[in-house]
Amino acid sequence: MPKPPPTEAQILLIRQEWSTRTCDTRAWAEALDVSLETIRRIGRGDTYRTVGRAEGARPGSPSPRASPPASAEPSPEEISASLDRLAARLSGAPVTSEGVDSLIEELTTKGKENRGEPS
Repeated sequence: MPKPPPTEAQILLIRQEWSTRTCDTRAWAEALDVSLETIRRIGRGDTYRTVGRAEGARPGSPSPRASPPASAEPSPEEISASLDRLAARLSGAPVTSEGVDSLIEELTTKGKENRGEPS
């Protein structure tokens, strides 16, 4: 006698647990009397693809849970925010080569000291 397929509620719960990384794959496999891989495929959305789709959604259309597609270009606000974050990160960096030269000198001196060479 064939095993009954998982219910829609079970599939949705497995996917929810999978997305939050709290899915106990072994427990679900034992409860449904299926393999671990079957639970993994349900969690990834490889099987039972129509479960959880919006009414009238075409089979090839993206799931409502899917991330929106990334736009080709960032908006001016996103660019400005990115430049502000970059400027904040670089504010402590040396502007001239003097900072870099002193760091190289310090590392060279410490390396020579560790090898027992005179500085």
